[in-house]
Amino acid sequence: MPIRAVFFDLGGTLVGNDLNIYETFHRILESQGISVSAQQVEEVFVRVKAGEGLIFDQLLGKIPPNELYSLWDSMILRALGIEDDGTLAHIIDSEWNTISAPFVYPDVVPFLSFLKKRGIRTGIISNAYQEEIQRILEMVGLDPLEFDIIVGGDTVKRVKPDPLVFQYAVEALEIAPVEALYVGNLMEKDYSAAEKAGLIPFLVLRSPSDDLPEGTKAVTSLEALQDVMRDTL
Repeated sequence: MPIRAVFFDLGGTLVGNDLNIYETFHRILESQGISVSAQQVEEVFVRVKAGEGLIFDQLLGKIPPNELYSLWDSMILRALGIEDDGTLAHIIDSEWNTISAPFVYPDVVPFLSFLKKRGIRTGIISNAYQEEIQRILEMVGLDPLEFDIIVGGDTVKRVKPDPLVFQYAVEALEIAPVEALYVGNLMEKDYSAAEKAGLIPFLVLRSPSDDLPEGTKAVTSLEALQDVMRDTL
């Protein structure tokens, strides 16, 4: 059956960042005159995600993004021992995308052009909020209207790895799951989730990994995926 659509994850697949989440949080704290080491920030992120992070996951897509991210920032600040009346959490949220410096990977535009020439539709399925996805696309110079569908965590109030997220996307484009590729960078939330929903999954690993299960379909760039599609799909 021919491929009629390719869906993408956003972060780590189409868009990267100059700073990771720990570095971004640390840099913003530094700009506010707060001295905390980058290692401390990373350790707290890991600890909070393993504990209170479940609250964040349950609320993702169900409450406004500014409320959700302020809640998360407040949890991190509290764990770091930093008192905040909400002002600092607001600053972190408002400056996040500027400080993290998102950029589009160089193989993205050529790959999207390749798909368009073949008449293959495109979409984004991400756990980020729809307005956040559109804002990031515009920041890196990609037109949100170039994609046939954008599904965020708030679109159906479900997030990956829930199969309903993928089902919503294929039904919206009126195609069968087996007629769609899903391209992401995470094994559980992207590859395995898409596969369970009936889509053909591919991992794009910008850095090669030796820990993949046998049989995993993985490439190191969208350029390599383009060659796979041209030759076998």
